[in-house]
Amino acid sequence: MTRRLPALALGLALAAALAAPVLAAGASPWEQGHHSRVRLVAGGAIEGGARRLAGIEIRLDPGFKTYWRTPGDAGLPPTFDWSASRNVKAVEVVWPAPRRLEDPGGVTFGYEDGLVLPLKVTPERPGAPVELGLSLHFGVCKDICIPAQARARLPLPADGASAHDALLRVAMARAPKPQALGEGALAVTDVTPGPGRLRVSVRAPDGARPQLFAEAPDGWYLGAPEADADGAFAVVVLERPKEASGPVPLTFTLVAGESAVETRVSLDAGALSR
Repeated sequence: MTRRLPALALGLALAAALAAPVLAAGASPWEQGHHSRVRLVAGGAIEGGARRLAGIEIRLDPGFKTYWRTPGDAGLPPTFDWSASRNVKAVEVVWPAPRRLEDPGGVTFGYEDGLVLPLKVTPERPGAPVELGLSLHFGVCKDICIPAQARARLPLPADGASAHDALLRVAMARAPKPQALGEGALAVTDVTPGPGRLRVSVRAPDGARPQLFAEAPDGWYLGAPEADADGAFAVVVLERPKEASGPVPLTFTLVAGESAVETRVSLDAGALSR
């Protein structure tokens, strides 16, 4: 037994040495899944140190896709379980603008090849160490959609820059900017309700080919927006709660190239009745 101690100590030292560069680089090890790899990456402090910046990096094999928070006609929206985290009060996921993806199964909204989801992490105790513990469920799809799962853990630095700050800030810049109805060169200008449908008018720079994404509360299901000859979009209300009444909050994300805006409006449920 005595003769084995030096070998054991050497093995532990080697394991620590191999792990140190991963932690120093501010990223968890990649977890390999179905045609996918997932890891957590750390950024620096944001908002005057009140929150920490981090991210989920997902890489997909060529030809594969995954989904936005609202997946469209089919697909699995990602779900996040942070219960294994330490000293974490809240995690806000920042969603980069999606793309409209069409295949024989219908129209879906998501990302091809991979994405980075920035995270704004609020500590429970601001001065104490923070560690993210993630269990992620998401869809990985090509011809058919396969549920995938990944787990990752990563301590976050209290302050200072990270090697992944640039990656995270590029992903943050791709998130739609909140914008009031009718403002800006790229804009949702009007939402007109009708029996069982909406007509959404938009404005976009010359030559742009905008894509529109529509979201409604739980219990409502909207069809994929379809552009008409006038450049507006028709959105069919496919399902609605039977007893729905009063204002219904709707979110419209308008994307043109690298620009994206997000506009929220409220419409009366009665105006959307068939």
